[in-house]
Amino acid sequence: MEKMEFSEQQKKEMRGRYLKMRRRLCLSTIPFFLGAAIALISRITSGRFLGIPFSIAGPVWYVILLATLSFHIIVWRCPACRAFLGFAGKIRFCPRCGFPYEDISDRSD
Repeated sequence: MEKMEFSEQQKKEMRGRYLKMRRRLCLSTIPFFLGAAIALISRITSGRFLGIPFSIAGPVWYVILLATLSFHIIVWRCPACRAFLGFAGKIRFCPRCGFPYEDISDRSD
């Protein structure tokens, strides 16, 4: 793990980018869960829900799953070193370069 030094201005900028990325990822899960719910309900109701049969809702949900996963892998990167940040939703620091996304003085716990 290589440690990098950043100025306060750079830290503020990168934390802003991190928060923006995290917001985008949270919003990208909406179509995922909506598609999963529609596919599940269409499966349970044998296509009587909104007239969407599972034979259509299921594959569409898989496409949404792959798109969400791809988006997550492409977007969820460290703004400092561009390393993939894993599948955790909220992290405190980059596992590769150690950049702190959460200011220790901002923590309430």
